[in-house]
Amino acid sequence: MPVFVMSCFKLFKSFCTEINRLLVRFWWGTRDGEFKVHWKKWKEMATNKDQGGMGFRNIQLFNEALLAKQLWRILSHPNLLVSKVLKAKYFANASPFDATPKGSSWFWNSVTSVKYLLEVGLRKRVSDGRTIHIWKDRWIPGNTDGRVNSNPPEDCQLMMVEQLIHGVSWNSELLTANFNQLNIL
Repeated sequence: MPVFVMSCFKLFKSFCTEINRLLVRFWWGTRDGEFKVHWKKWKEMATNKDQGGMGFRNIQLFNEALLAKQLWRILSHPNLLVSKVLKAKYFANASPFDATPKGSSWFWNSVTSVKYLLEVGLRKRVSDGRTIHIWKDRWIPGNTDGRVNSNPPEDCQLMMVEQLIHGVSWNSELLTANFNQLNIL
């Protein structure tokens, strides 16, 4: 199967299982009516080499990784023609993580089906903080989910990270007044 297809479309689980089954048959099939020796369990064969396995790929996980790579490419290279076309069609006024895939192409449905893989590790780079929502976005490095761990204080007018920045540094008075310091920095 060409990698191009796997990087553009999510393969059915049953199809991936069948490909894995063909790999297993190749290694453990029969020869002249006699079964070959099973030297290792498939689970061990599919484990990474650095962890003592043989490094065979799980086709379904490999497919998901290639699709996540496509989404990363769309996010990290917004000036590519494909990125501009997809943004105009599917997420013109939002991020691709907020876009709903209903009524979309098979490609877009495939790519958005693995967005959870990127969401876990992605953090917004603060820079000037104009596009980062304090309470909703993942922007805090070193935090497990990247979000502020506390709820907004009552009567808090802070919404965007830019409000927490004074010049080129953090406004420490605002931070100590509105947040538990361990949750922010």
